[in-house]
Amino acid sequence: MPSLSLLAVFLGTALVLTRLPGIFFPREFTKALKPFVKEESYVRLFALLPLAVSVAILMQKYDFTKDWETLMSVIGWAMLVATVVLMWWPHFMQKRLEQWLKSEGLVSFACLLKVAFGVLLLYLGFYVY
Repeated sequence: MPSLSLLAVFLGTALVLTRLPGIFFPREFTKALKPFVKEESYVRLFALLPLAVSVAILMQKYDFTKDWETLMSVIGWAMLVATVVLMWWPHFMQKRLEQWLKSEGLVSFACLLKVAFGVLLLYLGFYVY
């Protein structure tokens, strides 16, 4: 079983590495992401990785307490719900993503928020958990 520390570092690294190009090159990031968003089978296949990570998080910490580990519980439950929506209703997410990908500023800002959240997860994984 991976620990919460390892899962936080893994998730934080994945967020930083996949979203960092979107901050500096939003047009190219959008161009690379659009073919995956348009295909329903790609969207469903993509949902398997977050599903596995969310189940791994929830196997370690599924309840809510008054400490920093609760953040991982919230992430695990949110990822589980998001992957169920992604797998069962991919057209819902496809429409939202196509709308968001039209604005370069919104893409850049969303990627900046994800990178900041990834850095927070890295900090939690290395120093807190």
